[in-house]
Amino acid sequence: MKPLAIRAGHLIFEHVQPDGLGGEPTIDNCKCYCDVCADKKTVEEDNPRMAKADRVLKRSYGLMPTKRPIASRGFSRRQRTHAGRPPVQRFS
Repeated sequence: MKPLAIRAGHLIFEHVQPDGLGGEPTIDNCKCYCDVCADKKTVEEDNPRMAKADRVLKRSYGLMPTKRPIASRGFSRRQRTHAGRPPVQRFS
């Protein structure tokens, strides 16, 4: 496979340690990626780690959704309308 040629304007500066996981906005935490590599890093590395951190945080505060449905009576049925009425006749 032929390597991709790097062209001007197709480089992305991205945090090595994501900002959402405590990464500092410093030059030491910055790395230069091409478009393809930056997208791959975001989808395969950063998003799963951040999703796990969100789940752990929600669980620690007790914010996980319930596993069973909420039991309720539901809404009462509305009364039937008389759809079989003849049309109104107007006298002119």
